Amino acid sequence: MVMMATPNSSSIATSIVGNCTNLYDHRGWAHILLPVIYTFIFIVGLLGNLLALHVIWPNMKKINSTTVYSANLVVSDILFAFALPLRVAYYAMGFHWPMGEGLCKASALLFYINMYAGVNFMTCLSVDRFIAVVLPLRFSCFRKIHNVRYVCIGVWILVLAQTLPLLSMPMSHEEHDGYITCMEYPNFEQVEGLPFMLIGAVFLGYGIPLVTILLCYSALCSKLRQLARTNQLTEKSGLSRKAIGVICCVILVFVVCYSPYHIDLLQYMIRKLKYQPDCDELHSFQISLHVTVSFMNLNSCLDPFIYFFACKGYKKKVLKLLKRQVSMSLSSMVRTSPEEYSRDIDKINMSSRVCHRERSSMIFLSIWLFIMETNTSLVITSEGDLPPVFKTVSLVFYSIIFSVGLVVNLTALWVFALTTKRRSSVTIYMINVAVVDLIFIVLLPFRMAYYSMDYWPFGDMFCRINAALTILYPCLALWLFALISADRYVAIVQPRHSKELKNVNKALLSCVGIWVMTLGGAASLLFLEDDPDQFSNHTTCLKMHDIVYLRRDNSVHYARLAFFFLVPMLIMVGCYIIIVENLMHGRTSKLKPNVKQKSIRIIITLIMQVLVCFVPFHVCFVLLLFENSGWDYSTWGAFATFLMNMSTVLDIILYYIVSKQFQDRVISVILYRNYLRSVRRKSRHTGSVRSLSNLTSAMI
Repeated sequence: MVMMATPNSSSIATSIVGNCTNLYDHRGWAHILLPVIYTFIFIVGLLGNLLALHVIWPNMKKINSTTVYSANLVVSDILFAFALPLRVAYYAMGFHWPMGEGLCKASALLFYINMYAGVNFMTCLSVDRFIAVVLPLRFSCFRKIHNVRYVCIGVWILVLAQTLPLLSMPMSHEEHDGYITCMEYPNFEQVEGLPFMLIGAVFLGYGIPLVTILLCYSALCSKLRQLARTNQLTEKSGLSRKAIGVICCVILVFVVCYSPYHIDLLQYMIRKLKYQPDCDELHSFQISLHVTVSFMNLNSCLDPFIYFFACKGYKKKVLKLLKRQVSMSLSSMVRTSPEEYSRDIDKINMSSRVCHRERSSMIFLSIWLFIMETNTSLVITSEGDLPPVFKTVSLVFYSIIFSVGLVVNLTALWVFALTTKRRSSVTIYMINVAVVDLIFIVLLPFRMAYYSMDYWPFGDMFCRINAALTILYPCLALWLFALISADRYVAIVQPRHSKELKNVNKALLSCVGIWVMTLGGAASLLFLEDDPDQFSNHTTCLKMHDIVYLRRDNSVHYARLAFFFLVPMLIMVGCYIIIVENLMHGRTSKLKPNVKQKSIRIIITLIMQVLVCFVPFHVCFVLLLFENSGWDYSTWGAFATFLMNMSTVLDIILYYIVSKQFQDRVISVILYRNYLRSVRRKSRHTGSVRSLSNLTSAMI
């Protein structure tokens, strides 16, 4: 018998939820895994949809119904991406929301508005394609621009009507352990008639769009097959098969992303109408919600891949960006034989294998950190013992960083400092980046020895120096990135002052000023009174772990965040906004194409590196300062530190873009064996010693 929702039943549900103490027992792994997933969704979704908007925007003069719906879908995905950083912070703090009920409601409203806006605009696109192909004459009026605009306005109004009732519901709730949760299902249990409301939301927000999309695309596929059978040219060209493939991808993405969440919600609400689930069932439902919501949010970063295959302009733009760097590398090599062409193919294959290994190492790192979180205590003993898995992961990770980073940065320093004849401001900045990386890398053997011996034999003063230089790295790197951003701003926005870019003395003076400022800030650690290593008689060196341990709430940390993170970030963001505005309004027409392309590549590289490596580190630093739990070990802090340290290796991308000599050196190293093999073949075939010497000199 179905139990109707009454005030009595809602009070029973509230009391049951209040008595459940296991609803967030999965906090241990969720506060690592969920921030990683949502950070990936944020970066990929934001960049992919910004690129889509960049492709759509110039074609607004040739606007049609598909363009209008696509633009609205892209805007909804971008707005959705902007809501994710708060969710990342919330999950990283272990389901804790210290920012108040108002911001919680605003975040939830933005989250759900743009999620269901995406669903509805995908439905509109399917109906639009159905009318265009199946019923082009009968309902063509629905594809006229003024009617399409009214439809879009109606969609946004419908979405607001679906989501605005959330404002009347309690969004945040203080749990028994002091954590304040936000936008979690148990917070809604006290709402009357909740099962009926959510079942209706599933029907309107998922059921109707799913049926509409399936019907429209099924009719569309049938029509395309019919056209292919009647027109042999269409069948031979394969256009119908490609269109059907794109349609299948759209349906697959929609079903995979949205179905798990809505089916999970529907089954629990039906069970809730029949009986009141116990704490274990509610906890299982909580875990399933966190997993299925992650699947649903993946849609915002999968949409750009659909654009890639469905939109010719988007695909052309992406391939142009990808091929530009490859073509520069290939053009630097003089092809004199088929063997040399095969060497280029080998280079591309080798690069893909390197990328695969990097992705594999990231997955390996995430898995080990998950194991570390679930199998080790979060509280350090009085002797300052490190978790065993942390030591193992650190030894493997820092061995890779040391080996690769040392070679990369020594090569960069050699190229920029010794072999570059015409130096510019960027050259000076690259030398400083390489020096900063090398300082950090040279200290890694001492860190690895400490982890392997489980003992710090180098004395307290060297530990303090090591800690100061460890903190020096992110501060100095961000300021150097800010200087490079300002340099590219002058190159693109103020080309009349481009002569200043060749003024090496000003660049040197800027770098000296940054070094003095950063060294002054890091020197405070040399005289740290609140020493975590005094309990072990200085046989440990916890100070060098920075945010993993060192998170006392004091003015030094806040000054560090202000002057060495926020200020350079504001400089970079300001430069990039002005550069993008000038590029969009065509104010860079007088700029040389190669200078513009090089500057854009540098900017994109810096943005990606800062977002992936430095932003998570400093966000975690802020959260740990607010948490203020002494010298306790933080797995999230360890993971964010590992990400930041990866920057010493990822700088190879920046070096590769800036310097053609560095490109040639990398290519020559990668292809050295292939060169020798080619030389031996030619020597045996022609017997020419001159060709051998010429190719060898080309390598050098």
